[in-house]
Amino acid sequence: MSSYHLWDQMHTEEEKARVAKTIEGTEKLIVLCEKKRDELRKDVDEITESLFRHNFITNNSKSIIDAQAHALSLRHRINDDIAKYATRLTKVKANITNIEQQRMVFYHTNFGLKTNGGEKKILIEGHLSENRRMEHVLEIHIEFLRATDKILESYQFGVKNTISLMEILGKQ
Repeated sequence: MSSYHLWDQMHTEEEKARVAKTIEGTEKLIVLCEKKRDELRKDVDEITESLFRHNFITNNSKSIIDAQAHALSLRHRINDDIAKYATRLTKVKANITNIEQQRMVFYHTNFGLKTNGGEKKILIEGHLSENRRMEHVLEIHIEFLRATDKILESYQFGVKNTISLMEILGKQ
């Protein structure tokens, strides 16, 4: 059995189509995540601008409260997105496990060359590289969402404390 034939056996047309579909899906996901991050940055910048432009003076308390409400609303959307992308990540991880099992069975039973466990692992990881890439993109996006949520939480805490301080100072 020639090594060329083995290579074709490793990468069947079905496998090539699966990888191509995964690459396409990952590229679309990257574009979507970049768009979502840009939108979130814009929203957070608006809140930041609103909070710091008005310097927390009592005459501007309405705009500060509006910024706090906007931050709360944005945090709600972010938490919804985290749940959505975490669910998608779970599906990707389950798919990776499924492919890993299929490839493990193939390399143990149908592959024409004798390979050890380390070699099988390298071969299987080759099949999973694009799936792992999608997994990584999702993990990075979820991490970004969580970090943005923490920033907004800090803003809200700061606004609350500043309003309390303004109330105390106003009573004196």
